[in-house]
Amino acid sequence: MSSAPRPPHSQLHYRSKSTIQSKAPWKSKLSPRNSRDPPRLDRIHPRQYHLPLPPPTATQAPRPSIPPYTKPSYDWLLSNLHNPYPSRDTRDAISRTSAAARKDVDSWFTDARRRIGWNDARRSYFSNKRAEMVRAASRFYDGGGGKVYLSQDAEYALVSIAKRAQGLYCDKFGET
Repeated sequence: MSSAPRPPHSQLHYRSKSTIQSKAPWKSKLSPRNSRDPPRLDRIHPRQYHLPLPPPTATQAPRPSIPPYTKPSYDWLLSNLHNPYPSRDTRDAISRTSAAARKDVDSWFTDARRRIGWNDARRSYFSNKRAEMVRAASRFYDGGGGKVYLSQDAEYALVSIAKRAQGLYCDKFGET
């Protein structure tokens, strides 16, 4: 059993990018056709092959799972579900206490309103009028101001908003 002579490095063939993407991502795309030895990696640009990232070392600080402004923002949202639009002073206070940029806090509230379904309900049942929805939600959640005359769909939307808001971060901060 004699082995065939190995061709020079310049004659080794590599798989094309299109065949690489269809294969499993953990397999190297640097497998030569006519050789059992892997090619020399020092001659190939690092962007031509994908290597897994090394695990974080003890000197690298792990990224926090949630930003520091999330807890105070979430608490404020739950206590003000009838009007989830904090004032400028409230948003400034949250950003100051959490040492975060105000635009991050603003983005969090915008995203939270979208995630709990506030925007969809406002568009669907309140003619996209913020004041009408805040008025109806204040009467519905607080129970004050007399009977609220809402359609069953609008009431269901407000109940769903409260449920989604309570479940938004319950896995991070515990049951609410």
